[in-house]
Amino acid sequence: MDSIYLTSGRAARRLGIAKGTLLRAMRRGEITPASRTPGGTFRFRVADVEDYARRLATPVREPCTPEPPPPAEGRYQALVTALAQIVWATSATGEVVDDVPLWRAYTGQSHEAVRGHGWLDAVHPDDRARTLQVWTHAIATGLCYETEHRLRRADGTYRPFLARAAPVRDEAGGLRAWVGVCIDLADRYHSEADASALVETALDAIITINHAGRVVAFNPAAEHIFGYQRGQVLGQELADLIIPPELRAPHRASLARYLATGAGALIGRRVEVSAMRADGSLFPAEIAVTRVPVDGPPLFTGYIRDITERKQMEEALRHQALHDALTGLPNRTLLHDRLAQALGAARRERHPLALLLLDLNCFKEVNDTFGHAAGDRLLQQIAARLQDALQPADTVARC
Repeated sequence: MDSIYLTSGRAARRLGIAKGTLLRAMRRGEITPASRTPGGTFRFRVADVEDYARRLATPVREPCTPEPPPPAEGRYQALVTALAQIVWATSATGEVVDDVPLWRAYTGQSHEAVRGHGWLDAVHPDDRARTLQVWTHAIATGLCYETEHRLRRADGTYRPFLARAAPVRDEAGGLRAWVGVCIDLADRYHSEADASALVETALDAIITINHAGRVVAFNPAAEHIFGYQRGQVLGQELADLIIPPELRAPHRASLARYLATGAGALIGRRVEVSAMRADGSLFPAEIAVTRVPVDGPPLFTGYIRDITERKQMEEALRHQALHDALTGLPNRTLLHDRLAQALGAARRERHPLALLLLDLNCFKEVNDTFGHAAGDRLLQQIAARLQDALQPADTVARC
């Protein structure tokens, strides 16, 4: 064996202590091994053993008023207290030696229960084997540790956590300890689940495209509105799917202009457009487009609503407001509007204008003799014949 190294047994004999005492001191971080053989034997530098011997020989001072921690240590303690996370530390071999108050406060474990690998008892039983495997691999390789597991809160509730740890090394590169943190992921998981549920259950079509105009997300409402299955459209160019042929070139030009200048006609606005279904039929749609805040090439999400029923209702209300409910002929309101337009055009163009008025005399006798239902049918027949005889029909009104 190299003369500058001692095995744990030889180091203990040199110190005049039992081997178990030396290993416990090592776990407490009082002495750090230089290496560990594949068979599990620790090796110590002679200089480290001699330094530890001098410290053992130094008399322990009587208890006195505690000295304030060094500025760096004080800042570290303040940082640990301020973080809304669980900060912990272990020895170089991955065992908890010193107190970990934030861990104990969250899990409700005692200091003795946490020591060594006791902290694993607070990890969900289904996650323990994987967590220990990842932790053991990090200790063996000296690489950073990172895994996700469920951690038991003091009230017995399990919550998802991201656990990370980094090795602490001395000036010579030797491993001294591990410092780690556990980050609660429950809020992130809940927000992501809520957002996903909102997209999947939305009544509006929600479609996301990348900077090349190709579909990367297509929710169930989009499948229903446009008649495509999600698997059919992912990776396809949006312009070829839902945009009418005559509008595809302007759409591509608008996307290219936005990518080049940051100016877009649709971004951040709600507009009405004509959209196309898988069968080629067109329908009126309302669309709002927003840019997704992600790193790298931009993504764009469109929120699209089929407004066919709304347009039909608006047209029905407009027709009811301007036409007689019984005969379907233009009413007095529409007559006055069209007459004003005709008079204005006649004045501008200096041409004559004629107005034909028809009156149905003695119609009261028809109602009195045959009843109002018969009179209504007669009016409807007369209106139909007038509409056939007179073009355009909007020059006739029931006064």
